[in-house]
Amino acid sequence: MNEFEEKQFEHRLTQALQRLDAPPDFADRVMVRVESAPRRKVFVMSPRTSTWVSGAIAAMLAIGIFTGERVHQRHERERAEQQFETATRITDQALAHAREQLQRAGVPLE
Repeated sequence: MNEFEEKQFEHRLTQALQRLDAPPDFADRVMVRVESAPRRKVFVMSPRTSTWVSGAIAAMLAIGIFTGERVHQRHERERAEQQFETATRITDQALAHAREQLQRAGVPLE
């Protein structure tokens, strides 16, 4: 974008973001629509129900956290087992190679 296009863009953006006053009857029109809108029932919980719902939510969060921790532990255990198996396989290969080298060198192995 060259300098002229940039200034033109900034000018259009400034014009588009200028404050516009609402029409004089705007508030009255909004209030008429609000008053004519159908009333909706609001669900209000009693303190006893609210306590029960809060307890249920807390229990679900605790179960979720516990389950998540268990899944994480299982994942870590599986990862550690996989690393151990890999290390064991590498060690076995290294030992086999060392034994082979010793036998070639004429070192007696028991």
